[in-house]
Amino acid sequence: MEIRQFKPEECDKSLELSMYAFQYELSPEQLESKRQHFKADQVWGAFEEDKLCAKLTILPFHIHLNNTLVTMGGIAGVATWPEERRRGAVAKLLTHSLHIMKEQGQTISFLMPFSYPFYRKFGWENCVDYKNYKLLTAQLPPKPIEISPGSIRRYHAASEQLIAELQEVYSRYVSRYNGALARDEDWWMTTVFERRNAHIAIFYGEDNKPVGYVNYRVTDRTLTVFEFIALDENVKTELWRFLSNHDSMIDQLTISAPIDDTLAYLLPDPRIGHEIVSSFMGRIVDVAGFLQQYPFTPHARELELTLDIADAYAPWNNGTFRLSWSEDGVVTVAEGASSAEIAVSCSIQTLTSMFIGYKRPSELHRIGRLQANRDIVALLEQILPERTTYMPDFF
Repeated sequence: MEIRQFKPEECDKSLELSMYAFQYELSPEQLESKRQHFKADQVWGAFEEDKLCAKLTILPFHIHLNNTLVTMGGIAGVATWPEERRRGAVAKLLTHSLHIMKEQGQTISFLMPFSYPFYRKFGWENCVDYKNYKLLTAQLPPKPIEISPGSIRRYHAASEQLIAELQEVYSRYVSRYNGALARDEDWWMTTVFERRNAHIAIFYGEDNKPVGYVNYRVTDRTLTVFEFIALDENVKTELWRFLSNHDSMIDQLTISAPIDDTLAYLLPDPRIGHEIVSSFMGRIVDVAGFLQQYPFTPHARELELTLDIADAYAPWNNGTFRLSWSEDGVVTVAEGASSAEIAVSCSIQTLTSMFIGYKRPSELHRIGRLQANRDIVALLEQILPERTTYMPDFF
């Protein structure tokens, strides 16, 4: 079995497998559009001679992490023909993808799993949860009498100016979280506008600058909110006022929000449809590269910390890494333990969960996923910024 990139003329092989595996059909016009936008260098396949057995795509992204951007490889479109399953094709593709992402400088990877246990075997771990709400019309937030200065404008078609305004608000909002994509204009156009085919309502403050928006669709008397982005509580109130004004058109509203969302607490009656849903998984691809660019919480003293990491599928991560801080806060990373005993020991999954901000060191230590003494755990709590994870996109 050969693992290789697709050739430009093999686009139809990729589309045929995707349509079968993910159970959808494309019109002739959609097929032609897919062929024109096919990026063969991002798609890898397991082939036997000329026959495609399985495939995956590595998408080049950047994500927000503690007020900086880091490179990320998004694994998508993992698919296998049923007669080729359980022959190890996907395992080989995933292992190969780790090598490719490391070469490309993508120090961390995200994916949306079909099975959490399956991908956890290969080093990925839960890293994003959502709160999904379902509100009946009568449960929508009440409308305050006082109206905040500003106005709402509604859009359906994309434009460069509109995308620029959305980008400004989106970037400011998601910089509060870890994991959200740094979107470019093409992603706004193809994913936010074309794929969702939804409306966007922007709230402009009294200075006529955008300070929040909702991306939503109304079908079959249900209002579905894909993104609710507000830079402060007054903006949030006005966006909810706008959504509540659909009350004669709908029976219910559904919305997916970050795990730290406080909607239920702010409602007069918090007994609404509400569930916590696990979403994306993450994986540090290159421990040394990731640690070198990681934005630790600043501190003013010399420090040395050794990590012992277990990684069965990326041998360059399987070992010890020594982090040293100078008095002026400069961090250096070297492979190999110091003369002192190993300070921290954990799997690549736990390391990812801890450094992305999904779980805190003290919690991981309490449940037995992080081996370290209490002083070291306390140190990790100090040097790792506390930040909620959020990914409002899908790939």
